Amino acid sequence: MGVGSFHNVFVEKLRRSVSYEAVHLNAYESMQQAKTRLGWLFG
Repeated sequence: MGVGSFHNVFVEKLRRSVSYEAVHLNAYESMQQAKTRLGWLFG
């Protein structure tokens, strides 16, 4: 496994943990509010 592969694995795990926290640990009033607040995650 090269350095680039290790970096990709690290970045993917970080993205998953951030997205889990952003989605599952917040209560959104509506789907529109969720889309607005999570736009940075998909952008």
